[in-house]
Amino acid sequence: MPKLQIFVPCERVIIGQENSASVILIMAEVTFSDLPAQLPDHPASPSKWHVFSQWLREPGDEGNLFWQEIKMVDGDGKLVILPHSASFKISADIHRMNAMYEVFPIIPPGPYDLVLSLREDSQGTYSEVGRYTLRVYHRKEDPETQKTD
Repeated sequence: MPKLQIFVPCERVIIGQENSASVILIMAEVTFSDLPAQLPDHPASPSKWHVFSQWLREPGDEGNLFWQEIKMVDGDGKLVILPHSASFKISADIHRMNAMYEVFPIIPPGPYDLVLSLREDSQGTYSEVGRYTLRVYHRKEDPETQKTD
């Protein structure tokens, strides 16, 4: 099975001409400001973000089909974002995956874990290989600090 080298949420990923990767603005927290008192069911903020993973080929991996799954869970393990699954075959020493999201769910403040799991197609069950904690904050803007004279 490939070995995980990098697993990180970020604002943007750029893959260069020589297959180099640039991860732009690594996300450690998400802050929502001035949310309305009443939110609709399943509210989300229209903000594009990515989850980048980089895998190192291990002996016997070449040509095999693998599936990676990314999900976000709260402190109780409850699913917050539906799992994002993608398959890949690893043919080079390094393989990169970039999952792109169009919205971020507006969720209660607190820590949330992005969980990365991997399975080989023939095995059928995912094994957790990475976890990244992302903190969510809610901030109410003070109208007094917004005044300009």
